[in-house]
Amino acid sequence: MGIREIAEGTGFTSKRELDTRVSLKQALSVLDFEKKERAKEVAKLEQSISDGKERLSYIQIQQKKAEQETEQIRQEGEAIRQEVSELSETSNLLKEQSDTID
Repeated sequence: MGIREIAEGTGFTSKRELDTRVSLKQALSVLDFEKKERAKEVAKLEQSISDGKERLSYIQIQQKKAEQETEQIRQEGEAIRQEVSELSETSNLLKEQSDTID
């Protein structure tokens, strides 16, 4: 059975119509493959974005904790400076009192 008989059996009137139909099917097949490959690439990118968001969220949480710890340390440092200042004043008063007793 030749191309002409195949073409006639499928309703095509010429080999050219059959070739065109085959070419279109091949093109659609290639496009479908490319579409599937793009979908895979998109899925990988979406996963990468999701992973990046998770890492960023973790970093932001760690940064917030560090900021809170830094503020706590700053407050503790300020309290210690205040206490040292008060102790220094008390020490000076005691020295003055000691000098007046002698």
